[in-house]
Amino acid sequence: MHQGGGRPGGAFRGGAQATPAISLSRHYLKDGYFDAHGHLRPDLLTTKERPSLNMDQGAATDLDRALHALKFGPIRNAYNESGIKTAQLRKFYNQAKQLESRLRGGQAIGDVTAGLLRLEESAAYAVGREVACEALVDFMRLNIREARRSEKHVLQGFIPHFEAVVAYTTYYWGDKEGRR
Repeated sequence: MHQGGGRPGGAFRGGAQATPAISLSRHYLKDGYFDAHGHLRPDLLTTKERPSLNMDQGAATDLDRALHALKFGPIRNAYNESGIKTAQLRKFYNQAKQLESRLRGGQAIGDVTAGLLRLEESAAYAVGREVACEALVDFMRLNIREARRSEKHVLQGFIPHFEAVVAYTTYYWGDKEGRR
């Protein structure tokens, strides 16, 4: 088994040593989007504190876990970068909002399922092009799995959670590192 969680050999193309893979923890979305009463779980929309590299995954909210993985997950390229750029994350969010509009316009969940799956496919493409971290694929895969369950899961679960991820990514890191 290779090390580094990405490409065989454990190092980036530029010869820099690979950092350990950071992905979404096993705790992320384990309880789905909704509580026992069918309400959106608050920890999908709130953070306890600004996620850091050594964040305690067990005590974190699901929003914290997503932010952590998307920010600190390594990008497998020669520059030893990590995380996803806010603008790139917003592109994925805009695609999700288009799917939301289709659902609100009367299309059935089955009619937008292919679009949901394309979000995961696009994430994999971005990782393959070495412009996004592998955690983006994990984030999309886990959220698409939940969102495909029903229209409610898309409109009242996935979209608000994704919006919170984009909002807090912008708030904490914006276009410049270490903003807050």
